[in-house]
Amino acid sequence: MQQYNHTIYGDVYFETSYTDNELKEFILSYVKKEEFPTYNHLCRNLINDAVINNRLVGADPEIFYQSPQLQPSEHIRVSKLLWDFILNGNIFINFHNNEFVFNSSH
Repeated sequence: MQQYNHTIYGDVYFETSYTDNELKEFILSYVKKEEFPTYNHLCRNLINDAVINNRLVGADPEIFYQSPQLQPSEHIRVSKLLWDFILNGNIFINFHNNEFVFNSSH
C-alpha cells in the first residue's frame, strides 16, 4: 500500500494523460459494461482510473488527493468524444432516464 506524506482535502482539478484514442476506448468500455451509464458516473470512473494508473497530469505521487476532479478542459474532451460517438450512431442518449447507451446495431 502506498504511503503518502500529505493529504489534500477538498477538490483538486487535473487533466489526464490519456490520449484521445485511449479515452475513446475507456468510454466505449464503460458504456458497454454499465447497465445505466451516466455522464457523471463516467467521469467519476475516469478520474478513479487515472488515479489508480498514475495518469493525472501534475499530481504529486507523495500527496493523497481526497477529491480529485477533472479539469473543465477534460470535460470538454470527454463531451466532444461522446458527441462523436452520438453523431456516428455508436451511442444514443435516453433522455427519459438521462443516460447514454451503446448502440450495438452499428
